[in-house]
Amino acid sequence: MVLPENELQFTGERLIPGVKTLHPMFVENLARFDFFRKHAQGSFILDLGCGVGDGTAFLSQQHGWHAVGVDIAPDAVYFARHQHGTSGVSFAQMDVQRLGFANGCFDSIVSVEVIEHIPNPDGYLAEAARVLRKGGLFMLTTPNRLRSSPTPNSLWPEHLREFNPHELTELLSTTFPQVELWGECIPLYEAHPLRKLVRKLAPFIKPLLPHWLRVRALPTLQTAIKADLSLQDVHFSQFNLKDLPTLVALCRK
Repeated sequence: MVLPENELQFTGERLIPGVKTLHPMFVENLARFDFFRKHAQGSFILDLGCGVGDGTAFLSQQHGWHAVGVDIAPDAVYFARHQHGTSGVSFAQMDVQRLGFANGCFDSIVSVEVIEHIPNPDGYLAEAARVLRKGGLFMLTTPNRLRSSPTPNSLWPEHLREFNPHELTELLSTTFPQVELWGECIPLYEAHPLRKLVRKLAPFIKPLLPHWLRVRALPTLQTAIKADLSLQDVHFSQFNLKDLPTLVALCRK
Protein backbone atom coordinates (compact mmCIF):
# COMPACT_ATOMS: atom_id res chain seq x y z
CA MET A 1 0.00 0.00 0.00
CA VAL A 2 1.46 3.35 -1.04
CA LEU A 3 1.96 5.90 1.70
CA PRO A 4 -0.47 8.80 1.04
CA GLU A 5 1.37 11.90 -0.08
CA ASN A 6 -0.41 14.06 2.48
CA GLU A 7 1.23 12.06 5.27
CA LEU A 8 4.63 13.26 4.15
CA GLN A 9 5.40 16.62 5.72
CA PHE A 10 7.26 19.42 3.97
CA THR A 11 9.71 20.79 6.53
CA GLY A 12 11.60 22.95 4.06
CA GLU A 13 14.05 20.14 3.29
CA ARG A 14 12.43 16.97 1.93
CA LEU A 15 10.44 17.59 -1.23
CA ILE A 16 6.90 16.22 -1.24
CA PRO A 17 5.37 14.96 -4.52
CA GLY A 18 2.11 16.47 -5.68
CA VAL A 19 2.53 19.90 -4.05
CA LYS A 20 2.12 22.45 -6.84
CA THR A 21 4.26 25.17 -5.26
CA LEU A 22 7.17 22.73 -4.92
CA HIS A 23 7.34 21.96 -8.65
CA PRO A 24 10.20 24.43 -9.33
CA MET A 25 12.20 22.88 -6.49
CA PHE A 26 11.59 19.40 -7.93
CA VAL A 27 12.87 20.53 -11.32
CA GLU A 28 15.93 22.16 -9.77
CA ASN A 29 16.59 18.96 -7.84
CA LEU A 30 16.36 16.80 -10.97
CA ALA A 31 18.66 19.23 -12.81
CA ARG A 32 21.36 18.41 -10.27
CA PHE A 33 20.95 14.70 -10.93
CA ASP A 34 21.02 15.40 -14.67
CA PHE A 35 24.32 17.28 -14.21
CA PHE A 36 25.70 14.36 -12.21
CA ARG A 37 24.52 11.88 -14.88
CA LYS A 38 26.57 13.69 -17.51
CA HIS A 39 29.78 13.35 -15.46
CA ALA A 40 29.41 9.98 -13.72
CA GLN A 41 30.93 6.76 -14.99
CA GLY A 42 30.12 3.11 -14.38
CA SER A 43 26.71 1.59 -13.80
CA PHE A 44 26.27 1.06 -10.03
CA ILE A 45 25.20 4.38 -8.48
CA LEU A 46 24.54 5.39 -4.87
CA ASP A 47 22.28 8.29 -3.86
CA LEU A 48 23.13 9.36 -0.30
CA GLY A 49 20.19 11.02 1.44
CA CYS A 50 17.70 10.15 -1.29
CA GLY A 51 14.53 11.47 0.35
CA VAL A 52 11.46 10.23 -1.53
CA GLY A 53 13.68 8.91 -4.32
CA ASP A 54 12.83 11.03 -7.35
CA GLY A 55 16.48 11.69 -8.13
CA THR A 56 17.41 8.05 -7.60
CA ALA A 57 14.67 6.95 -9.98
CA PHE A 58 15.81 9.55 -12.52
CA LEU A 59 19.30 8.03 -12.51
CA SER A 60 17.94 4.51 -12.91
CA GLN A 61 16.48 5.55 -16.27
CA GLN A 62 20.02 5.83 -17.65
CA HIS A 63 20.58 2.76 -19.83
CA GLY A 64 22.39 0.02 -17.94
CA TRP A 65 22.49 1.86 -14.61
CA HIS A 66 21.27 0.54 -11.28
CA ALA A 67 20.71 3.23 -8.65
CA VAL A 68 20.54 2.62 -4.91
CA GLY A 69 19.01 5.28 -2.67
CA VAL A 70 19.55 5.43 1.09
CA ASP A 71 17.94 7.72 3.64
CA ILE A 72 17.69 7.76 7.41
CA ALA A 73 13.95 8.56 7.39
CA PRO A 74 11.80 5.38 7.29
CA ASP A 75 8.72 7.13 5.88
CA ALA A 76 10.73 8.57 2.98
CA VAL A 77 12.24 5.17 2.17
CA TYR A 78 8.83 3.49 2.38
CA PHE A 79 7.38 6.03 -0.04
CA ALA A 80 10.36 5.76 -2.41
CA ARG A 81 10.10 1.96 -2.58
CA HIS A 82 6.42 2.06 -3.48
CA GLN A 83 6.55 5.06 -5.77
CA HIS A 84 9.65 4.05 -7.73
CA GLY A 85 9.74 0.27 -7.53
CA THR A 86 11.42 -0.88 -10.75
CA SER A 87 14.18 -3.32 -11.66
CA GLY A 88 16.74 -0.54 -12.00
CA VAL A 89 16.39 1.07 -8.59
CA SER A 90 16.34 0.02 -4.93
CA PHE A 91 16.11 1.80 -1.58
CA ALA A 92 17.28 1.16 1.98
CA GLN A 93 16.96 2.91 5.31
CA MET A 94 20.50 3.74 6.38
CA ASP A 95 22.57 6.40 8.13
CA VAL A 96 24.85 8.01 5.54
CA GLN A 97 27.58 8.12 8.19
CA ARG A 98 27.44 4.33 8.70
CA LEU A 99 26.80 2.63 5.39
CA GLY A 100 26.21 -1.10 5.23
CA PHE A 101 28.09 -1.61 1.97
CA ALA A 102 31.42 -3.20 1.11
CA ASN A 103 34.50 -1.12 0.29
CA GLY A 104 34.68 0.23 -3.25
CA CYS A 105 31.40 -1.26 -4.44
CA PHE A 106 29.91 1.83 -6.13
CA ASP A 107 31.08 3.37 -9.40
CA SER A 108 29.68 6.83 -8.57
CA ILE A 109 27.91 8.53 -5.66
CA VAL A 110 25.65 11.58 -5.52
CA SER A 111 24.47 13.41 -2.41
CA VAL A 112 22.18 16.40 -2.90
CA GLU A 113 21.70 18.93 -0.06
CA VAL A 114 22.88 16.55 2.68
CA ILE A 115 26.26 17.63 4.07
CA GLU A 116 24.80 20.75 5.73
CA HIS A 117 22.76 18.42 8.00
CA ILE A 118 25.63 16.17 9.07
CA PRO A 119 27.14 16.64 12.57
CA ASN A 120 30.38 14.97 11.47
CA PRO A 121 31.00 15.90 7.81
CA ASP A 122 34.50 14.38 7.86
CA GLY A 123 33.05 11.01 8.82
CA TYR A 124 30.34 11.29 6.19
CA LEU A 125 32.90 12.03 3.48
CA ALA A 126 35.20 9.24 4.66
CA GLU A 127 32.31 6.76 4.48
CA ALA A 128 31.39 7.92 0.98
CA ALA A 129 35.01 7.51 -0.10
CA ARG A 130 35.15 4.05 1.48
CA VAL A 131 32.29 2.63 -0.61
CA LEU A 132 33.41 4.41 -3.81
CA ARG A 133 35.71 2.57 -6.20
CA LYS A 134 39.10 4.02 -7.07
CA GLY A 135 38.70 6.64 -9.78
CA GLY A 136 34.97 6.93 -9.08
CA LEU A 137 33.01 10.18 -8.87
CA PHE A 138 31.44 11.62 -5.73
CA MET A 139 29.22 14.64 -6.33
CA LEU A 140 27.48 16.74 -3.71
CA THR A 141 25.49 19.94 -3.65
CA THR A 142 25.02 22.29 -0.72
CA PRO A 143 23.90 25.89 -0.14
CA ASN A 144 26.54 28.57 -0.57
CA ARG A 145 26.85 30.20 2.86
CA LEU A 146 27.75 33.54 1.25
CA ARG A 147 24.26 33.64 -0.25
CA SER A 148 22.20 31.44 2.06
CA SER A 149 23.23 32.65 5.52
CA PRO A 150 25.60 35.63 5.24
CA THR A 151 24.65 37.16 8.61
CA PRO A 152 24.39 35.80 12.17
CA ASN A 153 21.21 33.84 12.94
CA SER A 154 20.25 33.55 9.27
CA LEU A 155 21.22 29.86 9.01
CA TRP A 156 18.37 27.61 7.90
CA PRO A 157 16.81 25.94 11.02
CA GLU A 158 17.52 22.38 9.83
CA HIS A 159 21.15 23.09 8.87
CA LEU A 160 24.04 22.46 11.22
CA ARG A 161 26.65 24.15 9.04
CA GLU A 162 26.89 25.78 5.63
CA PHE A 163 30.07 26.41 3.63
CA ASN A 164 31.52 29.08 1.40
CA PRO A 165 33.43 27.93 -1.73
CA HIS A 166 36.84 27.98 -0.04
CA GLU A 167 35.64 26.13 3.06
CA LEU A 168 33.95 23.41 1.02
CA THR A 169 36.98 22.89 -1.23
CA GLU A 170 39.28 22.70 1.77
CA LEU A 171 37.04 20.17 3.54
CA LEU A 172 36.61 17.92 0.49
CA SER A 173 40.32 17.99 -0.32
CA THR A 174 41.11 16.26 2.97
CA THR A 175 39.31 13.14 1.67
CA PHE A 176 39.41 13.33 -2.14
CA PRO A 177 42.58 13.96 -4.18
CA GLN A 178 40.70 15.72 -7.00
CA VAL A 179 38.03 18.34 -6.27
CA GLU A 180 36.32 20.45 -8.92
CA LEU A 181 33.92 23.12 -7.69
CA TRP A 182 30.94 24.43 -9.62
CA GLY A 183 27.99 26.64 -8.81
CA GLU A 184 24.34 26.31 -9.75
CA CYS A 185 21.59 28.89 -10.12
CA ILE A 186 18.35 29.66 -11.92
CA PRO A 187 19.11 32.90 -13.80
CA LEU A 188 15.50 33.88 -14.48
CA TYR A 189 14.82 33.73 -10.73
CA GLU A 190 18.03 35.46 -9.67
CA ALA A 191 17.50 38.32 -12.16
CA HIS A 192 13.87 38.98 -11.20
CA PRO A 193 13.31 42.27 -9.29
CA LEU A 194 11.20 40.54 -6.64
CA ARG A 195 13.91 37.96 -6.00
CA LYS A 196 16.55 40.68 -5.78
CA LEU A 197 14.47 42.54 -3.19
CA VAL A 198 13.91 39.43 -1.11
CA ARG A 199 17.61 38.58 -1.34
CA LYS A 200 18.51 41.95 0.20
CA LEU A 201 15.95 41.69 2.98
CA ALA A 202 16.30 37.97 3.77
CA PRO A 203 19.34 38.15 6.12
CA PHE A 204 17.48 40.62 8.32
CA ILE A 205 13.96 39.18 8.27
CA LYS A 206 14.74 35.44 8.25
CA PRO A 207 15.57 35.30 11.98
CA LEU A 208 12.24 37.00 12.76
CA LEU A 209 9.97 34.71 10.73
CA PRO A 210 8.28 31.63 12.21
CA HIS A 211 9.48 28.31 10.80
CA TRP A 212 6.27 27.57 8.87
CA LEU A 213 6.55 30.87 7.00
CA ARG A 214 10.27 30.53 6.29
CA VAL A 215 9.87 27.13 4.64
CA ARG A 216 7.03 28.35 2.41
CA ALA A 217 8.55 31.66 1.35
CA LEU A 218 11.01 30.42 -1.29
CA PRO A 219 8.73 27.95 -3.13
CA THR A 220 5.94 30.53 -3.14
CA LEU A 221 8.30 33.14 -4.57
CA GLN A 222 9.62 30.77 -7.25
CA THR A 223 6.11 29.77 -8.30
CA ALA A 224 5.07 33.42 -8.52
CA ILE A 225 8.00 34.20 -10.85
CA LYS A 226 7.73 31.07 -13.03
CA ALA A 227 5.82 27.96 -12.03
CA ASP A 228 6.58 25.85 -15.11
CA LEU A 229 10.33 25.59 -14.62
CA SER A 230 12.30 23.27 -16.94
CA LEU A 231 15.69 21.57 -16.68
CA GLN A 232 17.03 24.06 -19.23
CA ASP A 233 16.30 26.94 -16.83
CA VAL A 234 18.87 25.61 -14.33
CA HIS A 235 22.46 26.64 -15.10
CA PHE A 236 25.82 25.34 -13.84
CA SER A 237 29.03 27.38 -13.95
CA GLN A 238 32.57 27.50 -12.58
CA PHE A 239 32.66 31.31 -12.60
CA ASN A 240 31.71 33.80 -9.87
CA LEU A 241 31.03 31.01 -7.39
CA LYS A 242 30.62 33.44 -4.50
CA ASP A 243 27.50 34.83 -6.20
CA LEU A 244 25.78 31.51 -6.92
CA PRO A 245 23.29 30.16 -4.36
CA THR A 246 24.26 26.47 -4.61
CA LEU A 247 27.71 24.88 -4.62
CA VAL A 248 28.30 21.71 -6.63
CA ALA A 249 31.43 19.62 -6.02
CA LEU A 250 32.79 16.90 -8.31
CA CYS A 251 35.29 14.76 -6.40
CA ARG A 252 37.42 11.93 -7.77
CA LYS A 253 38.83 9.22 -5.53
